[in-house]
Amino acid sequence: MKQTLLFLLATLPVLALPTGAPPGHTGAPGNMVCTACHRSFPLNPEGGSVRVQAGNYKPGQALPVRVTVSHPEALRWGFQITARWAKDLTQTAGRFNAPNPDVQTQQDGVYATHTIGGTLTNGSNGAKTFEVEWVPPQGTDDSDVIFYAAGNAANNNAGSGTGNQGDRIYTTQTRIQADVTCSATDRPVITELLNGASFKPGASAGSILTIKGRNFAAANISRVASPGYVRDNNFPKELGCVAVDIGGQRAPVLYVGSDQINVQVPALTALGNVPVRVIMNADRSNALMSDASTASLTATSPALFTFNGTSVAALVAGTATIIAQPAVVPGARPARPGEIIELYATGLGPTQTVVAPGALAPSGPISTTQKATVTIAGTRLSDTDVLYSGLAPGNISGLYQINVRIPASASNGDLPVTVAIGSDQSAAGTTIPVGAQ
Repeated sequence: MKQTLLFLLATLPVLALPTGAPPGHTGAPGNMVCTACHRSFPLNPEGGSVRVQAGNYKPGQALPVRVTVSHPEALRWGFQITARWAKDLTQTAGRFNAPNPDVQTQQDGVYATHTIGGTLTNGSNGAKTFEVEWVPPQGTDDSDVIFYAAGNAANNNAGSGTGNQGDRIYTTQTRIQADVTCSATDRPVITELLNGASFKPGASAGSILTIKGRNFAAANISRVASPGYVRDNNFPKELGCVAVDIGGQRAPVLYVGSDQINVQVPALTALGNVPVRVIMNADRSNALMSDASTASLTATSPALFTFNGTSVAALVAGTATIIAQPAVVPGARPARPGEIIELYATGLGPTQTVVAPGALAPSGPISTTQKATVTIAGTRLSDTDVLYSGLAPGNISGLYQINVRIPASASNGDLPVTVAIGSDQSAAGTTIPVGAQ
C-alpha cells in the first residue's frame, strides 16, 4: 500500500498538464502561476509567449477568443484563461464555453483550459492555438474586461519519468472594450455650468466642471469613470455614449447621469468665455449636440470638495480616517489640534510638473506652481503649516490635495475654512470640525 501511494504521488505532476491546469493558475489577481510545478525556467523565459486575441464585446453575445502558446522547441501545449472586470479585478466577468474538443471549462465557465487531446500538435510548427468562447453577461455594464491567460510550452517528456522538467510557462493579460450601441433620441440640454467642488460658478483650465441639464442618460442609468473605463492611465473622453466639447476640445469625462455630467476642463490657454456642448451618440451618424453654453474661465478657480455642501472632504494625513462629524459621515471624527489632515480641492492652477487633463497623477508629489494658502477660523495658516499643495497622487489631475496642520490653539466646533491661490479664494461656507478629544 505504501509503495502504491508513493507511486501515485510521483505521477501527479505528470498528469497535471494533460488533464488541464488546476483552476486558478492564470496569474490573475488571487491566482497562482504554473511555475509552482513547472520549475525548469523562470516565468516568461525568452523565446516564447502566450497571446490572447479577441475583439470588442457586446453584452450577452458570445465572443470568439484565441489563445496561442508558442516556443520553437516545444512539442506539447497547455493553457488556462479567465476574465475579470477591469473596474474590479476581484470579480469574474462572464463565462467561457468550450466549442471544440481541444478545450474544456472549469468552475462553471470561470476558467477555460486544454483537454488531453488539445495538448497535442504535430511537433513542428512551434505554436498551438486554442479557440474558446467567452460570453459576457446581459445588461448595461460596459466596463472594460481583462483576460488573464497562462500558457505551457512543454517538451512532451511526461513518459520519460522527468515529469514537468523542461516546460516553459508564460503569462499575459489582454484588455478589451465593450462595443457600445448608442441610441439616444432626445437632444441634450445644458442648464448650468458649475465648479465641480463648490457647485457655484467658476472654472479654470484643468479644473473639475459640473454640467447640469437633461437628456444626458436614461433616468435609471449612470456611469462613473471607475478603473473599468480608465485606459493607459487616462480617463475616457466618451462615457455612456456622452462626450463634452469645451472650447473645441474633448473633455475627460468622470461621471454621467440623467441630469448631470462631471468633466475636467481641457488645457485651454485662452481665458474668458468658451463654449461648452454636450454630444450624445458621439462620433456616430446619429449624434445629437446641445446648444452651446458659456463657461467663463479664469486662471485659477479654487474650491474645496465637501461631504454635504458644507463639511470639507478631509482625511487624517496618510490614513483612511475621515474627518467629519459622525452625523455627516458615520464612523468619522473631528480633527484634533496639531493634527495634519488632507483637504481636497480643484482649480488650484498649474503644477511644477505638467500632468495633462484626464491623466492620473503619479505617486510622487506634484506641487502647484503657486502654493495654496489656507485660512481656518479667520486665521491664515503659516507656510510651515501648509505642508503640501499639489495633485492628489493616483487620482485624476483635476483633483488637488492640501496637507495642513490644524492650529494647536484651534477651538472645538465646525470652523470656517477656505483655500486661496493668489487673490482667488474658495467660496465661504465650508467648515472643518475640530475636537480636542
